[in-house]
Amino acid sequence: MVVCTPVGDLDVVTKSPCVVVEVTSPSTARIDRGEKLDAYRQLATLHAYLIVDHRRRRVERHWRDVAGEWQREDLVTEGRVPIPCLDVELTLDEIYERVELPAVAEPESVGYEVDEYDADTDE
Repeated sequence: MVVCTPVGDLDVVTKSPCVVVEVTSPSTARIDRGEKLDAYRQLATLHAYLIVDHRRRRVERHWRDVAGEWQREDLVTEGRVPIPCLDVELTLDEIYERVELPAVAEPESVGYEVDEYDADTDE
């Protein structure tokens, strides 16, 4: 989380973040994209909410545009993620540096048998 206002040494909760970053887990991914997203969008100080996938290179970016409307973008494989308030961008390579992602198997392709067709015999 990025907070642009003073925070006390003993404070464990802040209600004025500028940016929140969540890294999903199997048990929280649905909540991060549902209940937490809805709650964070209610914070007047929040400029961006980033959801970093723990299984593959993917960052889901939710941000408030200049008109104050919420926008959404998925960055997959490559791209740059702007971090408002800090006025910086991170690449997916930087976000996933030294992260070992689980090997995800691609589905096996379905093979089809080709019938031999003899044009001379119409069989």
